[in-house]
Amino acid sequence: GPHQGHIRMPGAFHTELVITANRKIKVYLLDINWQNPTVKNSSLQVIYKTNKKPEKANCYVTSDHYTCEFSKKVDLTKKGILNIEAEREGNKGTTAVYDLPLSHNH
Repeated sequence: GPHQGHIRMPGAFHTELVITANRKIKVYLLDINWQNPTVKNSSLQVIYKTNKKPEKANCYVTSDHYTCEFSKKVDLTKKGILNIEAEREGNKGTTAVYDLPLSHNH
């Protein structure tokens, strides 16, 4: 993706996931052409799943994207699944699923 992240298309928009640390990610809500990241009239929830209890990230708005951080129990470099529930400018998408660890093929 445009921010060197991994793209999914949960609806009439795209999510771009960038892992910035073992417990920290950025999520961009992009339009259909992978452009114009926005947080306006948007919402985001990220859940990390393994065979243990699911962990919800603490997400907050940072300029044109969301920054999300997990508890110390989470290591995004290990095997697991990230589920991203997003709404972009009032358009609700289906769950964007990212298998972890992310491959280097965007």
